[in-house]
Amino acid sequence: RGTIVSANPAAERLFGAAAERLIGTPMRDWVGELHVGSSGGRAQVRVRRLAADGLPAEIAWVRLDPPAGPGYLLLVRDVSEREQAQAQL
Repeated sequence: RGTIVSANPAAERLFGAAAERLIGTPMRDWVGELHVGSSGGRAQVRVRRLAADGLPAEIAWVRLDPPAGPGYLLLVRDVSEREQAQAQL
């Protein structure tokens, strides 16, 4: 349903929010509209942060099947340094 059910320390740093703040909120609150209807994929997005400007990110996802439970695993990576380096070139 697009709700965050778990967040690791890296997600806390990326989004600038504690796991308790992230868990239970819609993923779209943090990454906008992201359609993950397939079994896996990648997308470039701009993530929202709690106490700062947003930042460019790359998201990869894979669908989880039982016994892990239905849902998706999302990996979010900050690509702001890469974009800054490309802009300087």
